[in-house]
Amino acid sequence: MGAGMGSATGAEYGAATGGLLGFFAGITIGVTIAIPLYFLMEAFLGYTLGKLILGIAIAKEDGTKGDIKDFFLRYAIKNSGTLLALLGLLTLSFIGTLGTIASLAIFVGCFFVLADKKQSFHDMLSKTAVFKKEDIA
Repeated sequence: MGAGMGSATGAEYGAATGGLLGFFAGITIGVTIAIPLYFLMEAFLGYTLGKLILGIAIAKEDGTKGDIKDFFLRYAIKNSGTLLALLGLLTLSFIGTLGTIASLAIFVGCFFVLADKKQSFHDMLSKTAVFKKEDIA
């Protein structure tokens, strides 16, 4: 059998293995950076990619433009379950249980948008609401 006709050299195996490891390392690093940045968009900008596509954004509950303090407070309350669960995982304590309770409260609080005020629980606590972008003063 000649070279290149079904037989691979050690260098070719090494290159293929290195390429595969590089691919998985790139995916891992990319996801590790991209996911937190995507979710932090809401905390810093007042909208996510989905809200941007739908033409909605977060503002103060009176309809005026919010600032980073409003957005970050809303983000922290909305994600309190996850944040507490991560803290509990890092400290190996009961805080993770508080995270589960907070997640349940936020989940139930999302149904508050069906009421007259049309605000979820985390919006009520942070004094924010979701509006169409053109309705924000």
